[in-house]
Amino acid sequence: MENLALLYGFGHKLASVRTLDIPGRDLRKEVTSPQTIIERVNEVARRCVEDDGAEVILITATLAAVFFSEKEGGPFTDMGVPVVDTMQVGLKMVELMVDMQKLGVVPPVSRIGLWREPYEPEYRKLRAFYGLTLRGGMDRKK
Repeated sequence: MENLALLYGFGHKLASVRTLDIPGRDLRKEVTSPQTIIERVNEVARRCVEDDGAEVILITATLAAVFFSEKEGGPFTDMGVPVVDTMQVGLKMVELMVDMQKLGVVPPVSRIGLWREPYEPEYRKLRAFYGLTLRGGMDRKK
């Protein structure tokens, strides 16, 4: 998550990345109650705000976000900090793009360069960062 924030140019605005410490397979009401998930989100959000200086909480755990955004009082922590369901944001962005395309404002998504090999120095650096071997034609280059 931190690397994605850096990649998209928002790394300097990221306060922290924390987990709920609830396995994804347990993020369903038959295993973990919505109230337990809401309480856990509030606990983690409190640490993000108090320890890391966060001003907004982004939930990337889809089911946790659903439970939290549907709770009484809306998508705010018990401290009053706004909580954003990233799945909803993504869906709204897609809706916006479709509407704008229908209006002729924005062309369909460009596929130019989709299959082009990545810029070699960045590719090598990224693979090395993750401890991965090179693949494709670049593994034979010096």
